[in-house]
Amino acid sequence: MKTYSEVEISEKLKNYKHFKYKEKTLFAEFHFSSYKEGLEFVNKVANIAEEMDHHPDIYLGYRKVSLEIMTHSAGGITELDFEFAKKVEEIK
Repeated sequence: MKTYSEVEISEKLKNYKHFKYKEKTLFAEFHFSSYKEGLEFVNKVANIAEEMDHHPDIYLGYRKVSLEIMTHSAGGITELDFEFAKKVEEIK
């Protein structure tokens, strides 16, 4: 599976509202009006993860959710990561 260079990642991320490249991952932080709303978002992300068989690191805090996406088996960012990020942006 092809991994993208930092230059390629930066170019592709211009089409994404929430995600940025951080510490070798596609990273996004989402804010919510309540803990429950954040948890509901996490459940939607989990459904995407199961559908795609691609599982991000998810951090749930009080009214905040952070996601880190990368393809561990490839050792970097792949097209699968961008597809996942796009689906997340569609639900937010």
